[in-house]
Amino acid sequence: MRPLRGSRTACGSRRARTGRRAAPGRTATRVSDPDRPRPRCAAWPGTARTGDRRRLTEEVELIIPQWQHRVEYAANVCTVTLSGELDMAIGDDLADLLAVAAGHDSATTVQVDLTYVTFLDCCTIGVLIDAHHAARTQGQRLVVRGAARHIRHILDLTGALTLLAG
Repeated sequence: MRPLRGSRTACGSRRARTGRRAAPGRTATRVSDPDRPRPRCAAWPGTARTGDRRRLTEEVELIIPQWQHRVEYAANVCTVTLSGELDMAIGDDLADLLAVAAGHDSATTVQVDLTYVTFLDCCTIGVLIDAHHAARTQGQRLVVRGAARHIRHILDLTGALTLLAG
């Protein structure tokens, strides 16, 4: 049997010049110049073909979520405005922030404004519930307001919306 004439495509599949796949058990031979650089595979940049055992190692940049806060005191109300992504990476910082806000002498109500929050996870919900219970033991109220629809949905699914809404 003579080998089927053709070449490998960029990702290593066997195709003849006609565009058909090589029959099972037959190998496609390269008709191109062996000194010519091999085509790169789109799936693994930096490798020649998927049949190669080499793999490209890339450095992965760790992205730390960005969040911001603003605390305002007016009469008996302390308003904590949060923005950005609130996840477990900021759980301790958020707990400290809410404890300081609730510890202010003139504040009887702590409002947590979630208008500008884009992401909220269960760790943050736990911090909000713990802060709510801590405020209640001190004779204060902690309420959440201004949550976007998807944030309200998450709070509703966990059952925290009825507790934190007022």
